[in-house]
Order: sequence, then C-alpha cells, then structure tokens
Amino acid sequence: MTNSINFRAKLINTAQIKKLNPNGTYSPQKISIIEIDANNIQDLFAISDAAKYWTGDKYASNIVYTANCLFHNSFDRRRYKVFAATEQLDNLDNLDGDKILGMTDVKKTAKKAIQLNYIQVNQDYHLFMDKPRHKNIGTSIMDTLKSLYDKIELTAARGSVKDFYIKNGFKNVNPEENKYLWEKA
Repeated sequence: MTNSINFRAKLINTAQIKKLNPNGTYSPQKISIIEIDANNIQDLFAISDAAKYWTGDKYASNIVYTANCLFHNSFDRRRYKVFAATEQLDNLDNLDGDKILGMTDVKKTAKKAIQLNYIQVNQDYHLFMDKPRHKNIGTSIMDTLKSLYDKIELTAARGSVKDFYIKNGFKNVNPEENKYLWEKA
C-alpha cells in the first residue's frame, strides 16, 4: 500500500456575498474562505494569476510575495498565513485563480492575535456598468479572521479604506499612525 499526501487549500468556512446580475441588481452567492497551503505550488500559482489581472492592484502582489516566502520556507509558517476568498466551493486541491475574489496575509503576534498586513479584493467592474461584480468580499474575509482570532491589529492605508475598518468593528487606536484594533468582546 502506498501512502500519498494530498496538499490543498484548507477550507476555513463558507460565506455569502452579493453578485451582480445582468439586470443590474445583486443576488446572494456562496463562496469559500480558504487558507492557502504553503506547500502547494498550485495554490501559489492560483493567487499569482488572480493578482496579475486585478485592476488597481495595490496589495495583492505583497500577499503573493508572502505566500512565495512561505513556500520557500523564508517565513515562519507558524506565524504567517495567507487566506483567500474564492467562488470555488469544492475541488480546492485544484484552486482556480480566475475564481479568487480576495486575499489577505496575516502575522500571528500572540496565541489568538494577529497583525493584518494586507487585504485586497478584486475590484472587477461589470462590462459597461459602473458597479462591482461582487460586494461584501472584504467583510467576508474579515468575519472569517474574527472567527479565528480574538485580536486583530492593522495599519490602514490613508483614505477611504478606514471607513471599511470602522464598519467592521475596528477602533482607531492611533490616528497619527492610522492604527486600528479589533478585539473580541
């Protein structure tokens, strides 16, 4: 008997977002929130492919860099993690970059505490419409992180993104440095 090890993205949970219909309204869509397998080159290729074509990408390349460092054992796998939101609900051993909607990387700072380094969602706009194809991707990722950890710290980029963190329960603990904190009640 031969033992084989199957590495694949790990399903953390499923979430519900909103997807744009052809008539311009939104309907619910189920997605998977996964942890990227640091041993799986296919997972690395999938998030690299996703990030390559995202318009207005600011942080996805940094998230891919973290995943690459994890793959090559340059970062401590016990401390760093990469998560993604995907339209795939099964077959996670064959992750499809075209179905990845968002991603984040985090660094563990204590047993149940993390520093959120980057979060990026695909701001893919529907052809001929000024509406995003999907809504609530970032919130779904944040809700998953809040279910896994008791404390999340981050430094927000300047601009309107801080409204996203406030909406998701974060408090601005250092306005000069744009630092935010969320703690489980």
